[in-house]
Amino acid sequence: MRLSGFQAFPAAPPAILAAALLFLYLSGNWWMSLWDRDEPRYAVATREMLASGDFIVPTFNGRLRFDKPPMTYWLMAPPVALLGPDDFSVRLAQALFGVASALLLYCLARRMGADRGGALVAMGAFGLATLHVVTHKASTTDSFLVFSVVAAFSLLWELRRSARWGHALALGAVLGFSILVKGPPGPLVVGLAALAIWVWEWRLRGSTGHAGEASLSGGAVAARAAACVGVAVLVAAPWAVAVQLRTLGHPEGDFLSTAIGRHVVHRATAPKEGHTGPFFYYLLVLPAVAFPFAALFLSGARRIFSDLRGDVRARFLAGWFIPGFVVFSAVVTKLPHYVAPLLPALALGAGLWWSGDRSEPRWCARAGALLTGVVGVGGGLGLAAATFFVDIGAAAWPARLAGLLLAGGAALGARHWWRGGHAPALRAWAGAHVAALLVVFYAGMPLLEPLRPGKPVTAWLRANAPAGVELAATQYQEPSLVFYWGGRIEMIGAKRWEDGRAFLRGEGPRALLMPERTLASWTKNWGGKIPEGISVKFTGDYYDFQKGGELRLHILGNW
Repeated sequence: MRLSGFQAFPAAPPAILAAALLFLYLSGNWWMSLWDRDEPRYAVATREMLASGDFIVPTFNGRLRFDKPPMTYWLMAPPVALLGPDDFSVRLAQALFGVASALLLYCLARRMGADRGGALVAMGAFGLATLHVVTHKASTTDSFLVFSVVAAFSLLWELRRSARWGHALALGAVLGFSILVKGPPGPLVVGLAALAIWVWEWRLRGSTGHAGEASLSGGAVAARAAACVGVAVLVAAPWAVAVQLRTLGHPEGDFLSTAIGRHVVHRATAPKEGHTGPFFYYLLVLPAVAFPFAALFLSGARRIFSDLRGDVRARFLAGWFIPGFVVFSAVVTKLPHYVAPLLPALALGAGLWWSGDRSEPRWCARAGALLTGVVGVGGGLGLAAATFFVDIGAAAWPARLAGLLLAGGAALGARHWWRGGHAPALRAWAGAHVAALLVVFYAGMPLLEPLRPGKPVTAWLRANAPAGVELAATQYQEPSLVFYWGGRIEMIGAKRWEDGRAFLRGEGPRALLMPERTLASWTKNWGGKIPEGISVKFTGDYYDFQKGGELRLHILGNW
């Protein structure tokens, strides 16, 4: 008997699956420290925006921050204002938008002709893919970006079917929202897709389409496109103009030269912070970021590319994925999460494939089984083995358990998929994946927290230093320190030992945080001893997850 997609994801109605995804996205957020470096940067900027009441010019640690436009801070602000700035509140908006994206994707799959089972498969594969779980649990821009892209493509699909002006104007508003979230990526993906789809349709006039499509002249298409662009500009321009006027002539730089020159042009032409890779970088990372559904996505992608001439839905999804993938591959700066707005297209393709007869060449099924099995077994066993070489204390046993769950589920699911058992394979992959994540969130992360410096170091200072103590840091200057300290930290260069001594000799209680190697170097430059009236008040042993390796931190104080 053929199993349906509904049975593959037993959480039947989309509302129940959405509730399950929300539970997963929120799990452990209340005790999981923010991960350096991006999460605390957004969290601190949001907190400082609320404290100052200035919602135009973002700052971090008292300095201008133009890495991204302000929409992320605006969306994070309500839960932070309501609940206070903590690990849970700064991630709440991202989790909610992640669930909203999954529900939108379900609706879009249904509108594109998927049955309920296929739409649930698309929604589940999207929501549970490793990259999207991380995206929707992190206080960064990407959850909002993905939402804007899914919403834009939902409107684009309706626009090409009905050609209503309301859809064109709504699409423009969504693209304006996307610009205020992350600048060019959202409009770039949607704009390139719209152009590619229009070119394909023009070249393939008379091919099989989809019931209810609208037929427009070139002038009508151009008029709606112009209206869409105009609304997007109206949404995004007021803040851009305001912030440019506010920062023009500022010693730290104005908005346009910093945000566009440094964070758009420079990323495209030179690696930022060493994040780069070959042109085929994303081909290598796709199986990992899509885990545990690489086989499902491969089957969906094969269906998309095999139906380009005969099915407008295939052209729509190919337009969503291919141009953006090529552009991201060409950009010099590369990070795995850059392709997050493209994965929904693969999830939709998988849902449409699942709704059909699921026929596919034997090579595709076996390649998918091997791909998912290798990634899962290799990654799971690698995670378990790493705990024997990296000392993470009591957190080792949850890591080993999670690794074994991933490896076992990947192997079992690959066996089913190889034999054509698609539904049992999805149950094995999804079940093991979720179980491993819950082990990490509820057992691993609490045991890992003592090794992460941000919370314990700042908690010790608040409990033991005199009231009103000022804090500086050198060498170890991760943004999480600023978030957990709750105020401004003076950052001192690694070779500026005289500045460090001057800071500690200033008026009022002062504390200076530094790694052990820096203390040894500065002590030598101070004449072989710590200056009089200053002493080591605190020493703690941690692990530097950003750079790797053990980390001993000292706090020097003048009280």
